[in-house]
Amino acid sequence: MFFNPYKFKKQVKRGVRSASCLVFSKDTGLRKATWQYHKQNSCKIKQKSKIFEKLKIVLLTVSLFGTFAILIYHPFFNINKITLQGEERINNDKLQETVKGIINYYHFGILPKKNYFLVNLSEVNDILKERYPIETIATEKIFPNELKITIKEKISQIIYDNGQKYYYLDTIGQVIEPLRLVGDDEWQKTTSILNSTSTTGTPILVEEINKKHTPNVTQIKKEMGDYPIIYDKRTNIDINQTNLNEQIVSDTISWFNQLNKYTNLKFEYLLIESNPLEGEIITNKGWNIKIRFGNNPENDFVKFQHLLQKENVDQNNLKYIDLRYLNKIYWQ
Repeated sequence: MFFNPYKFKKQVKRGVRSASCLVFSKDTGLRKATWQYHKQNSCKIKQKSKIFEKLKIVLLTVSLFGTFAILIYHPFFNINKITLQGEERINNDKLQETVKGIINYYHFGILPKKNYFLVNLSEVNDILKERYPIETIATEKIFPNELKITIKEKISQIIYDNGQKYYYLDTIGQVIEPLRLVGDDEWQKTTSILNSTSTTGTPILVEEINKKHTPNVTQIKKEMGDYPIIYDKRTNIDINQTNLNEQIVSDTISWFNQLNKYTNLKFEYLLIESNPLEGEIITNKGWNIKIRFGNNPENDFVKFQHLLQKENVDQNNLKYIDLRYLNKIYWQ
């Protein structure tokens, strides 16, 4: 039997291949063990990451609730200062108490309405306009605990003087409340001596006393409030039995507002004499404005202002301005 080099070569290769498989098989086991180890560590890392995420959510939730509670319930953000502007006839203290009553409640039983972030400005405005004669109202919040309320009052009544007694009348001319009698000190008396003759023909001197009533505007406003005053000299009017014409009241209020707001004149009172369709506004400058009820007071006021500004009227020597006639103005 002879040595065959080709067979030997094949056997060597076969042996190398078997050894190689054996070695490879052991290496696979190590790899498998290493993979399992890394897999377990990865699961632990993921579990820890989930716990950390949950903890962050809990902390964030607690922080948000804590911040909310501080903003809503801390006294620092409670409205405790109320500033009012524009009130003239309405009592300031009563307005303050009303506003405090409006906001001193809780939403759903737990959320304080007086909190700066929760106070309802529209509700405050609506309730104040319902309870008081207010024409316009603007409410704003000033951080962190103040309400600023600016109002423009609506005149809801006038003072009526018939030479005997003072009354409050409403805007349609009905009596709201009798006030007081006209005092003796509100009449100016003048005495004059007249020549006359007795029944026997003997010359005698007769003393005649004349009385004139002029409303004491300063005293009336001090006692009864800053409302338009109408002095009605018509002796046949019993205000307890009838109403004053609504047009007279409306025009008087309009002139009162316009003169006091847009000019340096002050509306003292409106005088009605014998003609129920006409009135005379007595001003603080010593001259008067004659008007006709039922004319548009806003249009008449525009003409009045134009006259004073464009015609160079000398107010120091003025006696009256007459606006009773449409499209014509007279003055003296």
